[in-house]
Amino acid sequence: MLRDVDVLVYDIQDAGARFYTYVWTMALSADAAGRAHIPFVVLDRPDPIRGDRVEGGVLDTAYRSFVGEYPVALRYGLTPGELLKYLVGTGQVHADVHVVPMQGWHRSMWYSATGLPWVNPSPNLRSQAALALYPGTVFFEGTNLSEGRGTAAPFQLVGAGWLTDAGAIARELNLLNMGGVRFDSTSRAIAAGQKWGGDTIPMLHVAVTDPDRVKPVQVAAYMLQIIRRRHAADFKWLLPHMDQLAGSDALRKAVDAGTVAELLPRLVAQSQVFAQATRPYLLYGPRTTP
Repeated sequence: MLRDVDVLVYDIQDAGARFYTYVWTMALSADAAGRAHIPFVVLDRPDPIRGDRVEGGVLDTAYRSFVGEYPVALRYGLTPGELLKYLVGTGQVHADVHVVPMQGWHRSMWYSATGLPWVNPSPNLRSQAALALYPGTVFFEGTNLSEGRGTAAPFQLVGAGWLTDAGAIARELNLLNMGGVRFDSTSRAIAAGQKWGGDTIPMLHVAVTDPDRVKPVQVAAYMLQIIRRRHAADFKWLLPHMDQLAGSDALRKAVDAGTVAELLPRLVAQSQVFAQATRPYLLYGPRTTP
């Protein structure tokens, strides 16, 4: 495929989360270009969920897949150009990479602050609120609950036909006082072809009240733990997809054991190590503590 190619150029809006597969297409293509001695150019784009937030823990390479090809943090706080420079600089990708940087972008920006027109980076990522939650609520793809695909608000709605206590679950989640979100119960018809397709099911709605305070991995981890505890007979993991999304089996095991509160600080520590390791590759100024 690369015969007679002079240069490869990557120009795709990112989602800022490890399971967004286009960045792995970028990395794999860059590595192939490197083997063919073809330069690889990244026309850089914003990290739409801020470039100063790193969270969710680092991928264990035993769980490498196309939703996580390299050991990076789940919410990596990098632009595509910075991510590829890090992978090349640490010897994980071998390529002659050239990044054309943006002008006017700052690490603390959400996509809505850039002034750029909104284009869905994926058919089911339809708003900034969905993007803010996506690094966590995507975990429901690894369960037998709907993650909102087939509704008007994917990744903001979670449900199942058996989630008849959604109101009580929402109240329990609200009592945790997790920053930037509020939970409510509702019901939605699910389009054919999706989990629970053709049914109208009870669902949890996650409303983003302050995106700067949302910790999506924390939000989803507690949602999973509470739903799993209340519905042990109904709740099912979809393996290996769940562990591939999470980057290890640690989240699944913590949810099963009811020890999410013990896991989260370990994920924070991993993320801090990754944030420090990527500092030499930042193109738009250093991260500062939010």
